[in-house]
Amino acid sequence: MYHIKTIADTEEYEISTRLLMQIALQRGYDVSYFPSSPSTLSGITRCEKDGWEFFFKSTCTSLVPAFGVHAAENKNLTHSLLTGYGVNTPVTVAITPQEGASMAAKMLHKYKRLVVKPVQMNHGDGVTVNVTTPEGLEEAIAYARGVSDNGDVIVQQQVEGQEYRFLVVSGKVLAVVHRRHRGGEAIDVTDSVSPALKQMAVAAAKSCFLGIAGVDIITPDIAVESVEDSYVIEVNLTPGIGMHQFPSRGQSRDVATPIFNAIEKTARPIQGTIKHLGRAERVSFPELSYAKVPARIDTGARTAAIWVSRAEEENGTLHVVFFGPESPFYTGEVVPFRHFERVVVTTSTGQAQLRFKVRLQLKVKGKTIRGWFTLADRSTQVYPVLIGRNVLMGKFIVDVKDGRVLTKAERARTRSLQSLLNKTEE
Repeated sequence: MYHIKTIADTEEYEISTRLLMQIALQRGYDVSYFPSSPSTLSGITRCEKDGWEFFFKSTCTSLVPAFGVHAAENKNLTHSLLTGYGVNTPVTVAITPQEGASMAAKMLHKYKRLVVKPVQMNHGDGVTVNVTTPEGLEEAIAYARGVSDNGDVIVQQQVEGQEYRFLVVSGKVLAVVHRRHRGGEAIDVTDSVSPALKQMAVAAAKSCFLGIAGVDIITPDIAVESVEDSYVIEVNLTPGIGMHQFPSRGQSRDVATPIFNAIEKTARPIQGTIKHLGRAERVSFPELSYAKVPARIDTGARTAAIWVSRAEEENGTLHVVFFGPESPFYTGEVVPFRHFERVVVTTSTGQAQLRFKVRLQLKVKGKTIRGWFTLADRSTQVYPVLIGRNVLMGKFIVDVKDGRVLTKAERARTRSLQSLLNKTEE
């Protein structure tokens, strides 16, 4: 495993992986790379932050289920899925090693020009285009079988038109380039593509279960309003970013960021780091020497809060006295903070108040974290500490049925509030 710490560390990786690594670093992720081969950089990248992690291998991610990988790698299955979902694809027949080339010969006689490729292939290996003669067909089938794992071959009608690569991410076309020939010049044509062709590309990706896909379409006109004469010829599992990010001609498209955003949503909690909390827990503040303080867990509160009886700024230092004289946690000690912030908060009654905010070390359920706490007078509250979303997010799951609840104190406060309400109504 290699730790990727700086932008310079990403330079040796292929462009798609490099661009995604760089975004991860910019967003504060810890980035690691797990090599799969000592001679090629084809391993898996891991991004970790705040108890969550996600992975990618170039643009192959958990946005693609296992059967999506199989669908994209098996060209006969790709054809079956596309035709099954009504997506135009060239006429195709599959030939096993035991079968002769009679079906392929009939296709050549009918369509005049064919494409031959292995059922299982990577990066165009074993593909022959523009097959026009029986001798060429025999050679193309032998070539495709030579690189195939099982010898299965597909023979397709070669359709007319120009080839375009559509980059589809999460059901949306991000960019389109015109490729004069594979591996050659890429010209951005995104703004010229018709909605009908974009819809065709999205349907192709969806048919093959791919959250990220490179869909190759041959069409006579990129602005065509009907897809009747347009065909999907490939649905690629790991489309390259470089041809869109840095096209030979035309507008550069920042496709790396939306791809990273989509991958980021697949993040999962790291095993053992996500703790379950109830609606009330006992917490500790190790740096302040407070332990087992009752705290209310509130997913509706944006920021955590703690009871203070004094918070005064003097000469750039905030002087704080935590809790109040009636609290068992009160010591009267003045705690200085050189680093603090001011924040405007809205109370439950709708009043805006200016409060101070400090970062405190908190320990709950064996997990020690550091988070921002607003300083407030909570003398009338049951719980002297409130834990909000800024502390909970990505670290805890809250179960409101559980927790160390101060039941008697909560009931007493409810009775007090009800009594006050009754007097007000009288």
